[in-house]
Amino acid sequence: MKTLTWGITQQLYGPLRFGVQSAYNIDTDQEINTDLYFEYSRRTYSILLRYNTVLKVGSISLRISDFNWGGNPGPFDGTGIRPVIQGVPR
Repeated sequence: MKTLTWGITQQLYGPLRFGVQSAYNIDTDQEINTDLYFEYSRRTYSILLRYNTVLKVGSISLRISDFNWGGNPGPFDGTGIRPVIQGVPR
């Protein structure tokens, strides 16, 4: 089965974005799936409204990110890269 998939997202204003994602079956000349979505996205959270035009189904998604991580990642193994503590080393 040969398929063509594509998607585009456009920032409308500030944190508001609109997008389309679609999949098309080239062999049978049929639309497989198309999603339209509207998103309000901030650094720590987002709300996504999505509608599938083929299945006639919609959804609402809420994403919450936590930035209170208190661990120490340590250096990357074997790369010689180390984290910078208290500014840029000279």
